[in-house]
Order: sequence, then structure tokens, then C-alpha cells
Amino acid sequence: MPVVPVQNHAVSVMGCVVPRSAGAETTRAVASGPTGMMGPMNDDEILAKIHDLVAQERDATNHGDPERRRRVEIALDQAWDLLRQRDGLRDAGKNPDEAQERPADEVEGYLQ
Repeated sequence: MPVVPVQNHAVSVMGCVVPRSAGAETTRAVASGPTGMMGPMNDDEILAKIHDLVAQERDATNHGDPERRRRVEIALDQAWDLLRQRDGLRDAGKNPDEAQERPADEVEGYLQ
């Protein structure tokens, strides 16, 4: 499912609305996938990776691969966290490129 612009917001595949700021697509961050670090990514690329990870999660579920599904879920949580960090930094008038991928155990320990 593609990202759908809605009043300066991007709607994620998971139904969450991700705030967008002017110039968000030009800034970069480092994000990872289930196989490790991927390198610099901007917000749009992180959202594309989230979409890809959702497809991988669905595939792992359909093929009865719980270990792979768990790895993908963790990578999804890290990607969402990175995107939210970037948005928070941007809202605070700071450089979103300062956002850092957090360790899986830290991201997984957050209360929902």
C-alpha cells in the first residue's frame, strides 16, 4: 500500500499518521532492517522500508516462520522509532539527522 499524503501528513500502512514537515524528504538518517545497518535514509526512504518490512512480516506469517517474523517486527519497531525521533527533533527545531537507531532491547522495552 502506498503512502497517501493527507494535509501535510503521510499515512502509514499500519494506520498511524506520520507528521510531515517541509523539507522532510531532503534530510537523511541511518536506519536498519532485519539484516543490519542500511546507511543514510530520508523520511520517505524510511517509510518505504517500513512498507517493505510489513510485506516481509506478512510473508513470514503466511509461511509459518515465527523467528523471521519476530526479527522483522523488531526492525519495524526500530524504523518507527527512528522516524518518530526525526519528527521530534524537527518539531524542536533541531536537525533530524541527529536521530540514531536505538538498540532493539531499548525499543522493545517501550510501553505502548
